[in-house]
Amino acid sequence: MRQHPSALSPRTVRKRVTRPRDVEVKREPSRLEADRDLVADVVPQESGGQVPATTLGSVTAADPSLATIRAAIDALDRQIVALIAERQAQVIQAGILKRGQAAEAVQAPARVEDVVGRVRTLALDAGASPDVVEATYRAMIGAFITLELDVHRS
Repeated sequence: MRQHPSALSPRTVRKRVTRPRDVEVKREPSRLEADRDLVADVVPQESGGQVPATTLGSVTAADPSLATIRAAIDALDRQIVALIAERQAQVIQAGILKRGQAAEAVQAPARVEDVVGRVRTLALDAGASPDVVEATYRAMIGAFITLELDVHRS
């Protein structure tokens, strides 16, 4: 069974060739892959990708590991912004497709509630606070609705 590319090592790409077997091609990691490695180095695998609350509660501004944690957060921010840019491209396309329809087609309150419900469940599955994820998504969706309305009207 062939693995999905995201299941591969970040530094290895499997490329399908004309022969039935895969060939490994080495390449330099991208900045996002390097960021993922940094986060993986800071957050122990045994913790399920989360820093235990007891560790967070004991960190002070003078603690040298705080700089490492902040670097990991900065790396996550770069990944999040890249994903927001991808989402924005899709929102713009949706705005273009909805031209000629009523503004309610852009605002789509039922769709907003569906997305919020889905991400709350994803948050629980990931060990994140559903309330934080919901607040983040509502703010992001509000900003994207404004952008999509601008595209829709132009």
